[in-house]
Amino acid sequence: MNQLVNTAHQHCIASQNFRDTEKYLSTVNMLIIQLLYIKPGAEKIFDEFEALAIPIISKYNGRLLLRLRPDKASVLENNIPEPYEMHLVEFKTEEDFKNFLEDEERQRYLSLKEQAIQSSILIKGTQF
Repeated sequence: MNQLVNTAHQHCIASQNFRDTEKYLSTVNMLIIQLLYIKPGAEKIFDEFEALAIPIISKYNGRLLLRLRPDKASVLENNIPEPYEMHLVEFKTEEDFKNFLEDEERQRYLSLKEQAIQSSILIKGTQF
């Protein structure tokens, strides 16, 4: 019986966390997932670009929610190459995202991006 109670309690905690996440996501209008593939040997240039570009996100009602560098051990299945880095970013509106892309300061650093990034996959989503 105690095991059943503990399992039910854990389920309630998980459900509450889901509700908190669902409530949070209802305030976000746009989510961006980006998979980044960099050129061999361009890690330092990429890091330099990221250090300059990421802080600009907040100027446009955006926030970097997750930034990770997956390794082979963390990939359970894939039909595409593992990216060097992945980002999950939120913006309040699509207009905010467009303004971020057109930001003059960010534009000055695009040469670093072009030197470092071989390709990327960008996935845009909206609240559900």
